[in-house]
Amino acid sequence: MKYQFDIVDIPAAELAACEAFTAPADIPDRIEAMYATLYAWLGNADVRKTGDNCAIYDEFGPKGMRLRAGFPVSGSFADGPEIRCVSMEAGKAAHTRHVGPYSGLPGAHAALNKWC
Repeated sequence: MKYQFDIVDIPAAELAACEAFTAPADIPDRIEAMYATLYAWLGNADVRKTGDNCAIYDEFGPKGMRLRAGFPVSGSFADGPEIRCVSMEAGKAAHTRHVGPYSGLPGAHAALNKWC
């Protein structure tokens, strides 16, 4: 897949997110399960989805990174055992869009890292 990369301005937002520390190779399976959990939760939530799915990767270490998979929601809510309300500050981020199966994410990550 051919990717386009850019630096984007990220607006402040409240996200409904699942969080896990994971190795890069495990991201496709982990992220698919995280979104399944999020969408099941959304059916009974007091907030609504207001934007696209997103993934935030940070806190990199020798065994992997923190992965927060989620989407913007209409307001804040109390954290639950699996879903957290994450206040994302406005800022800049390296960005690409992956369309297709989650198994293709490692290629998108590798291309984005090379571009960075």
